[in-house]
Amino acid sequence: MGQVADERGAWRTFGEKTIYDNRWLRLGLVDVEAPNGERWDYHVVHFGRIAIAMIVNEDDDTVLMLWRYRFATDQWGYELLGGLVEEGEDPAATAAREAVEESGWAPVG
Repeated sequence: MGQVADERGAWRTFGEKTIYDNRWLRLGLVDVEAPNGERWDYHVVHFGRIAIAMIVNEDDDTVLMLWRYRFATDQWGYELLGGLVEEGEDPAATAAREAVEESGWAPVG
């Protein structure tokens, strides 16, 4: 069994190669070396920045959610409103924009 790192940063990286990239996610292979000297390519998923809106009623006892079907899991489920933060956009503005786009309801506060 290999050594366990006692301190942060004991792992070393020697660069990353992108193998897939779009606005939602980037998949890379990072050349890493463990504290025990073993070295290999490690898969890393980088997600785009997102913002989520949670819209509640005046009594703070009801939350607006979407009922959506997701084909990847073949399931229906409730989701909060949200989406990708555009370049230069404030995350709060993203959450408000996505709330209107996805539900028609605009946050007021």
